[in-house]
Amino acid sequence: MQTSTSKRRALYHKHIAFYRNKNYENLQTACINPPYRLTYQHFSIYSQRMENELNALEGKVALLIQVSGKLRAENHKLRQELAHALSSNRQYSDKMDSAKARLEKLLITLPEDQT
Repeated sequence: MQTSTSKRRALYHKHIAFYRNKNYENLQTACINPPYRLTYQHFSIYSQRMENELNALEGKVALLIQVSGKLRAENHKLRQELAHALSSNRQYSDKMDSAKARLEKLLITLPEDQT
């Protein structure tokens, strides 16, 4: 006899398998069906001007996506450069602190002038 925890676990896995199969079927159907068009081009009231405006808008959106991708890549590169610069700055600061401590130690060991 299964415990309530193992029953819940079995039910959970059954649901996961069902949804995975359902999503896979939807993906297969989406790949087989032709793309859906919002405007039927052979309609008697169809406007070529509207088609031109939609094509212009599509071009602008494609350009926006392209520029966005370039900016994203540049932003990633700049973030890496900033991280490297901050790391270098931290190392140089540590070296300065170390040099300062050594100089202070040397100043303590020097004899004072007796004038």
